[in-house]
Amino acid sequence: YDLYWVDRHEDVFEPNDTRGAAYDLSNNGQLYVSAIGLPAQGDDDWYQITADAVSTFIGVQIDFVNANGNIDLELYDASGSLLVDSVSSLDSEYVEATVGVGTYYIRVFGDDLYNDYDLIWNAAEDDAFEDNDVFGDARDLTLNAGIEQAGIQFDDDWYIVETQPGEVRLLIDLTFTDNDGNIDFEIYDASNTLLVTVDSDDDNESITYGS
Repeated sequence: YDLYWVDRHEDVFEPNDTRGAAYDLSNNGQLYVSAIGLPAQGDDDWYQITADAVSTFIGVQIDFVNANGNIDLELYDASGSLLVDSVSSLDSEYVEATVGVGTYYIRVFGDDLYNDYDLIWNAAEDDAFEDNDVFGDARDLTLNAGIEQAGIQFDDDWYIVETQPGEVRLLIDLTFTDNDGNIDFEIYDASNTLLVTVDSDDDNESITYGS
């Protein structure tokens, strides 16, 4: 026979083994739960979160070492209906959904090997440019040159800028606070070929592209 045992204490989120006993993370959006305590997946772990706006985008991510025990992720609504899941053999799982005002539940489950993981979630209203998550749905900003546009980076955002004859340089400024979440950008041509990547760990990104 095979015998397995492990000496682990329950984490600070226990007991949260059912949806009814979910640990409330509603006030901890955009914060890794390891800031509260490091959870371990030794049984089902449930967390409660809240969406405050009609059209809210919720994103949840867990990070772990899959070799120490696989962990998967699900998102449920208040009635217990599954909205979306992420099941793989990678070292992280991510789910996202556009929802209405209400309470939602995160379920973390897996091999029950007390593998440590970290979890982060956030909720934000979609900005005025959605849906622009892929190249083919890019929002056209050609007529808005020189005008600041307010966006929310919660998934990939694509924009079209069409240059005119005689225009030789393209100036792009992206302003944000890195402590609230890093943002980078890339420039592609009309055939979807990557031309340049602008990335750093600082506030804001900027480039003057062209001759």
